[in-house]
Amino acid sequence: SSLAQPTFAAYFDFAGHSNLTTLIGTVAALNNIGGFIGNFVMSFAADRFGRKKALAACAIISVIGQVLSGGCAPNWGMLMFARFVTGFGGCKTDCLCPLPVSDMQ
Repeated sequence: SSLAQPTFAAYFDFAGHSNLTTLIGTVAALNNIGGFIGNFVMSFAADRFGRKKALAACAIISVIGQVLSGGCAPNWGMLMFARFVTGFGGCKTDCLCPLPVSDMQ
């Protein structure tokens, strides 16, 4: 995991935080929370705008979240936001992808 890498620990100053386990747990959980909310939002978007457009929107949102978390997160708050956005965009595998696959069979 990235959270265990020495460069990650040095960049986010693990030694300077007394609530480190809470921060790491929150960063990990926000991906799932974003996916949970994204499942509801994108299922309605797929009904309204179509599955292809909703899948494209999920892909774009997911890439934006990955870019933010991968190279642009200067602090814990931005990293948490980026993880939420990544989870929100990653909901496509839960709620949108099974629909076209079942249509193909």
